[in-house]
Formats: sequence, C-alpha cells, structure tokens
Amino acid sequence: MATVPSCSVLGRFRRWTEKRSRGYSVYVLIWLTITYLINQMDRFLIGIVSKRLSRDLDFGTKGCLPMMETGSSNDTCPSRICQSMENSSLCDADDVCEWTYLGVGLEYQILAGPAFTIIFTLCAIPLGFTAGLPRNNRKVVLSVSIVLWSLMTLLSSFTHNFGQLLATRIGLGLFEAVCTPYATSMLADYFEEGQRGVALGVYNWGIYIGYSVTFLFEFILVSTDWRWTYRIASLLGFLVAVVVLLTVLEPKRRAVRLNKTACSTASAKTITLAFLNPALILLCLAGGVRQGAGLTLAYNIKPFVINEYCDVDVIGQFMSWVPLVGGTIGALIGGYVSDRLRRKAGRTARMWVLIISQAVATPFAVGVVMIPVPYNFLSFLVALIVGEMWIGVCLAIVIELLPLSVAALGIAFFLFVINNIGGCVTLLVPPLQAAIGIKYSLLILVPGSYAFAAILFLITFFINLKTLPCWRMTTSADVAVGEGRPDETKPLLNLPSNGAEDDFEESIDYNSGQEAVNINRDGTPSPEDYERSQILTESIVIS
Repeated sequence: MATVPSCSVLGRFRRWTEKRSRGYSVYVLIWLTITYLINQMDRFLIGIVSKRLSRDLDFGTKGCLPMMETGSSNDTCPSRICQSMENSSLCDADDVCEWTYLGVGLEYQILAGPAFTIIFTLCAIPLGFTAGLPRNNRKVVLSVSIVLWSLMTLLSSFTHNFGQLLATRIGLGLFEAVCTPYATSMLADYFEEGQRGVALGVYNWGIYIGYSVTFLFEFILVSTDWRWTYRIASLLGFLVAVVVLLTVLEPKRRAVRLNKTACSTASAKTITLAFLNPALILLCLAGGVRQGAGLTLAYNIKPFVINEYCDVDVIGQFMSWVPLVGGTIGALIGGYVSDRLRRKAGRTARMWVLIISQAVATPFAVGVVMIPVPYNFLSFLVALIVGEMWIGVCLAIVIELLPLSVAALGIAFFLFVINNIGGCVTLLVPPLQAAIGIKYSLLILVPGSYAFAAILFLITFFINLKTLPCWRMTTSADVAVGEGRPDETKPLLNLPSNGAEDDFEESIDYNSGQEAVNINRDGTPSPEDYERSQILTESIVIS
C-alpha cells in the first residue's frame, strides 16, 4: 500500500486517527453502515416504483386497476370493484378502472430476485477471496464499487424496455456484491472478537435504514416520475464513494503467524474442511430460509396492502419508519446480547439468540399478514425488533468458524447461499398467489419461513460449533466454559512439537501498535500471556 506523505492533509489525518483508534473505528463503522444503506436502497428501490415502472416499460402481469390510487374503506375500495372484472372489455367499460400492468408478475419477481441475486452471489465468493489478500486495498476497491453500482442505478433511469432494465439490474448485482465481503473484512480488523457482534449488528442497520429510505421516495413519486428516484439515489451513492475514499483508512490486518511446517502445507485442506463444517452449512441453510422471509415481505408488502386493504397512504406513513426503528433496534440488541453470551458461555451461546428470536418473532409475522391495517404494522414492528437479531449474529458466527484470513470469503459464501435460497423463495409468490391469493401466499412464505429457520438454527446448535484446529486461539470466554484451558491434556492448537517455542506467535497489528502472545509447543498460550489471549484473533498468514 502506498504511503501517504507526512506533510499532506491525509498524512495528518492518519496520524490523528492513530491516536484515537477506538473513536476512529466507530467513525469507519458509521460510514460503512451508510455505504450499506445506499447499497440496500438501490436494491429495494424497484419495489417502490414497480407499478409505474411496469406501465412505462410494458412488462409484467396485467389486470384491472383503478385509474387513481386513493386510500378508502374496504366497502368503497375502487381496487375491489376493479379486481372483480376478469377481462379487459369489462374493465375498460368502467369509468374508474383501466386494464393495465399491475407491477407484479414473473418478470417483476425475476428483476427483484434472480436477476440480482444470482450475479450478486456468484461474484461475492471470488470477491470475498480477494478481500483476504494481504496487499489488497479494500477501501479503494469498495469506493470504486460504490461508484459503479451508483452508475448502474443512474443508467436504470434511462432504460426503455425490460431487457435494458434487466441488464442494469444484473450490473447492479455485480457491483453491489463487493460491499459486504469487503466491509465486514475491514470491520473484523477494526474490532476485536468480543465487539464484532455489536459492530456487525450496527453495520446491518444499513439494511433497515436503506429499505425505509426507499419508501420516502413515495413522496418524490407524487410530483415526478419514477426515473428521478433512481437519479437522486445514484447521486447519493457518488457522494458516499468520495467520502469513503478520502476519509476511511485501510486497517492493518490482524494475523496469526505460524511456521510453514505447522500449517501451510495443509492450509488448503484445512480451509476446505472448514467450509465443509456441518455447522457452517446448516447455518447457511437456516439463514437462506430466513432471508427468503425477509425478501418476500420486502418486495410484496406494498401490493399486499393495496390489494387487500386498498390503502395507499398508510404504506408511506408506516413503512418509512417501521423497518428503520424495528430493524436497527433488533440488530443492535442481537449483537449486544450475543456478544455478552459469547463472553460468558462460549461461542455456541450465540445460537440461542438465533433460535429464540425467530421462534418468538413467528406469531408477530403472522400478525403482519392477518391483522388489518394499520395495526398490522405494529405487529410488524415487534417482528422486526425480535426477528432481525439474526443477521449480525450469523455473520459473527461465520467469522468465528473460519480463519480470519478467509473470513471475507466465508462471509461471501454465507451471502451466496442465503441470497440464492432467499431469492428463489420470492419466485414462489406468483404461483401461490394465483392459487390462494397474495394474503395466504405471504402467510405461508413469511411466518412459515421464520418458524422453519428457528428449527434449522436449533439443529445447528446440536452440531459441534468448535472450529477445526490450527487457527483457533483460546479466549477468556472459552476459559469460562472450560474450553482450551492451558492445563488440559488436549492441546487447543493441534501443532507438531518439533520446533522452538518462538516459532509460533499470535500478533495483533491494530492501528496504533502491535501486541504479541507466545504459544507453547503443545499448542497452548504461555501462562504470562494467557490473560491477554481474550483479544486474540484467528486468521492465518502463511510466513
């Protein structure tokens, strides 16, 4: 990485941040969260403009709709009158109805789901690998990706047919795939293991804030067309890219240095085994089911409320703040509680947060679909506060299950699985809607997925969550529950004892300084350094 001249503004900024490393870590977390906010806003914007978009570009399912969308009671709802007309002749004969695109259908679900998620997840894995390369400047790559996905958002506003919009949607998925693997890799270097649950929970605020912000564009749609929503969103992305590039510093990587004979010759094998860990695979499957519930509701709650309750105004009134408040509180509480449990009872304790949160959230998810508006949004608020504890906790577990040097790759693998499963769940909406209606379709796919995810998390809990040997160091939390004590006969690090004690060392290089802990030949920390092992991390950098 190129050095910054000491006389430059950036050089003085770097020295200032090194003296205030903890505060600067929070600053970086804020801007990475804002980056994720822009990422999710651009992703979900299509759900807000879908009806106008489909009418302008001529795609999707056609049906009979009122010419003007207005909030009204169910008894006088124009949508209910128009929906009873099954063909275009009857619809066009009515003064208040028109036969037009509904903003739903297979083409819309493809744009919202596979067109984005397939390319997003396929690219996330190689990008996750590159994020772990020692010489890769992650903040520069991240800044460039923000510019490129904002460009795709801007180009979407100039499309004139479904094919052009599909191409920009694929490009959006390609460049947005950089965000989470690179951002979480940087956060893993900025924050210690006992703080990562909270840090990742705060980072995932971007999902809920970004999704809520998209509903604020409803007010823009009142006075202009859908194209300006994409142009404004792209401008915000360009501004964030400049701030990240100029003010976010590439963190120094935490590393465990082991001799080559101990681990390098088997590194490919051990890392492969780590990704084949049944606990990791089950965690990904459970996360995919849970992601499907979130995506299904996110892309379909607007047509659900309009079709079932004929109330357009209530959508903007509640959806502009309910996901923001509920999601951010849930993500923060989930990270905080899981970090506390991690310190007291070991890393398997994080699983209880996942199991209990999804089980408790399930009946409130039922209320989102079954309770009339606006009271269903109160149920939605509780479902978010409880149910959205999952994502930050899952990311923290993934990082703890893998060497830190491939943690970004692990996050990419996790995102690959959950987004592909979740994206495919959205494709079940059209056939189920045709058979039983949108209300009962969502009842099956949303609270049903919550409950199924809780069951899968419970199964994962009974799988051994201990990581494979060679990269794990003991922590104070492990000591508290009897894992990896220095006096145990089973060594924590399964390394050969044919080298000198100083051949193995754990080092932390974190902004303002370095700290080293010796490891004995039997794989245990030396007594004088054992207390400091609570700040150790897990990655492997091959010497």
